[in-house]
Amino acid sequence: MNLPGIWNINSSYNVDNKRVSTKLSFEVGERFSARILDLKKSTGEILLKLLDGWQFSAEIENPVDFLPNKLVRLEVQGFENGKLKLKIVNSQDGEQSGGKDSIDSFIRESGDLNLSSDDYQLVKSMLKHEIPLTKSNISNIKTTLDFIDKIKNDPNEENEFIDKYLDSRGISPESTEGKFTTSTLKNFLVN
Repeated sequence: MNLPGIWNINSSYNVDNKRVSTKLSFEVGERFSARILDLKKSTGEILLKLLDGWQFSAEIENPVDFLPNKLVRLEVQGFENGKLKLKIVNSQDGEQSGGKDSIDSFIRESGDLNLSSDDYQLVKSMLKHEIPLTKSNISNIKTTLDFIDKIKNDPNEENEFIDKYLDSRGISPESTEGKFTTSTLKNFLVN
């Protein structure tokens, strides 16, 4: 019996095709970083959130060592009874770990994200605020932080930015709207 297929339905609804078409796949021995969101100690089942925002459930080998909402390094042990089997590990020697080692490992392994060891605090802050570690999010935050640093180092930069913003919108700086926009942007940049 031939059944008709439905292809590319997500583009009709303006859904991010890359996100929908990306499949989660793991190989035995593969290591990755994720947050443990929930743990059922009786079954050893956990709910994980990957650094890019994907969530899935799995079984963990050592459920006693649950670290709520902490970033941990995991190793794939296998796939049994429809569940991924994982173990918490340290990237260097196979021991348990969490926190800083996982962020350092992520930075080292993320070649296409252009991260360096100087970006440790940036990644840590993004994880703290549950911002997915995607290339566009990291780029946007780095750009914003660079802009803020520029303004702190040169106060004229703020005025130039506001003038360019008003000019691009066709707003006169002396108008009521221009004065309101200028004060709103100045307050935003201060905060």
